[in-house]
Amino acid sequence: MALPPPHKPNTLSLHLLDRGSPSTFHWTLYLTTSPPHGQTFHLINAPGSDLWTFDSQTTEDITHGGRLLVALELGEIEPVLHAAVAERLAQVSAGYSTNFREAMTRRVWVKEALVALDEEGYLFLPVGGVQGVKNIEEEARGWAMRNRAAGRFSIQGLGGI
Repeated sequence: MALPPPHKPNTLSLHLLDRGSPSTFHWTLYLTTSPPHGQTFHLINAPGSDLWTFDSQTTEDITHGGRLLVALELGEIEPVLHAAVAERLAQVSAGYSTNFREAMTRRVWVKEALVALDEEGYLFLPVGGVQGVKNIEEEARGWAMRNRAAGRFSIQGLGGI
């Protein structure tokens, strides 16, 4: 696959990565600082463990080793807010999700993180709250499934823009 165009600077994106399974993906948030540099935010756990911990890494590889299926651009984060967003994401609970009534996974954590960022004004999602995040989940999953079938990956704006 060819490299996609670089992310826009100071953009928070939802990345779905191929896990080799037909209907599941690795979910992570990615903040582009200055292309190709950025920072990932997600949960990790030991194999077979139900205990999740927050993880954040700086990277220059937006393709995540060629596993990226879709980057859904969620909004601009001003550089002065990068550290505050990183701190806020580190505080998102890794326990049972009361907003979505689901056991914790990387996908559920991303959804909880997006609700928090929207409610606290770091992001301005087209439809806010839990329903807006559910819409984003469906859109991202749809792009990832189409891109996997077509053998490509893409950077998309919300609503396919």
